[in-house]
Amino acid sequence: MFIIRRFKMEDLPRVMQLVEAVFRERYDVPMYTNLFQSWPDGFQVVESDGRVVAFILGMVSAPRRARVLLLGVDPPWWNQGLGTQLMWNFMRAAAALPADVVSLELRMSNQRALAFYYRLGFTVTGMIPSYYKDGESANVMERPLR
Repeated sequence: MFIIRRFKMEDLPRVMQLVEAVFRERYDVPMYTNLFQSWPDGFQVVESDGRVVAFILGMVSAPRRARVLLLGVDPPWWNQGLGTQLMWNFMRAAAALPADVVSLELRMSNQRALAFYYRLGFTVTGMIPSYYKDGESANVMERPLR
């Protein structure tokens, strides 16, 4: 059984572990805490048997706009709808702000994520050259909420 809930600070070590495992990235603790404090509803986790197995972290990026910064699912838990549920919860929270648009960036090589976001109604609206630390470019995707 899965529980989707708001992130708690005691979840941070596990979320950081997932970020490193899924994205091969490391971010400082203050980044997570500052984003959580700026919009707590934008940071949610999925828990199974007391262990965080997925998370989403987003922010209010501009008036009436929300942005997904990270969405990660532990690979053994892929294909169970956890990412989809987190995205729907995130979009509901964004609509309640109220935001009109949700945006995100993803690696151009990440075809799995691209197909996932297409299924949720996102479209590619742009590209950012050399966006990632390793020099890979990013697709910019958006989805209207209204």
